[in-house]
Amino acid sequence: MTVSLEQKVDFLLKKLGYSVTKTGLAEDESLSGTKKAPFAEAIASPLVVPNTSIWQESEDIPSTPPGASTSVVEVYGTSNAVLMTADPTVTGNRTFIAHSGAGNSSSPILGDWIDVQFGSDYIVNVYKGDPDNGGVKLSASGSGSDDSWFFDYSAGVLNFNGSNVPSGVNSTNIYIVAYRYIGAKGVSEASTITNLAENTADIDLIQEKLISLDERIEKLFALDTLVLRLEDQTPETASLPSTSMFIDEDSDSSTTTFGVTLDPERGVYALDGIPQPTVQLPRGDIIKFNISALTSPTEFKIYKNGSPLTQGVSYGATEVTIDTGNLPTNTTKIFYRNSQTSGMGWIIEVTDT
Repeated sequence: MTVSLEQKVDFLLKKLGYSVTKTGLAEDESLSGTKKAPFAEAIASPLVVPNTSIWQESEDIPSTPPGASTSVVEVYGTSNAVLMTADPTVTGNRTFIAHSGAGNSSSPILGDWIDVQFGSDYIVNVYKGDPDNGGVKLSASGSGSDDSWFFDYSAGVLNFNGSNVPSGVNSTNIYIVAYRYIGAKGVSEASTITNLAENTADIDLIQEKLISLDERIEKLFALDTLVLRLEDQTPETASLPSTSMFIDEDSDSSTTTFGVTLDPERGVYALDGIPQPTVQLPRGDIIKFNISALTSPTEFKIYKNGSPLTQGVSYGATEVTIDTGNLPTNTTKIFYRNSQTSGMGWIIEVTDT
């Protein structure tokens, strides 16, 4: 005998609505026996969320989907839509799974799709045929022929749950356009250890700066300070010695590109040949760092409060871009530095002019 609908609903209500286990029959069940309302159940049964399922960087998911992939959000647009794989355990082309290898049901499943709780534009779009080559978008509510569908964002599984599968659907022509979370996972002890390590690195950085301060002051007093204005790249001579600076005073949403190299004498980052300069620019401007000349370009990172910054920052193979207009609210000071060796970078100041 199959389980009645009343019993199934009673289990879900108690489990999800009251966080208790089901011991009694549903109140509206026709079976004889002890019936219990949800509030009468006494054994707790909370949902358990494993550490590996927690999105540690979910706060860095923007409310509006990014136009290109970031370190937290992977974008699958019409030009690189995911070709879904038909579930071989279900007949009739009713279920499709997002596998890393299209058509290969033994390849890893791509889960962790971002849903509309982060923004309405994160809703998944399903296509019959390649959306970049004339594919037809399928409505979640169906075409009027009881051919609706449902997408499980956590699992990456698409199910045609109506009485009918949409006309023309086959095992190799279903695509999705969506956004997937690819940031760090886990909390608690792991995060604490990471923060301690980063704090230790910050302390080491401060110590290195203090140790080298006398040497830098000695050199700077022997030279006039070099100040380069980003708008016209014209050197000026300042009246007081200070560390080198790149300054942009005009808030015009301009983009400035620096060539990043390694200063051979001091072993620190140099921007356009200037070792460890401070960069100052107004909010809304964009900085690009060309890291193609570095031996280890992936170690060039942007930091805030001892942690790698992802919001407003995009990392490419040869270029790191900072869009200061998309930085976290009230951010005024961040750092360019090496993720493995402290003391190689310096300060980026963001001003509100």
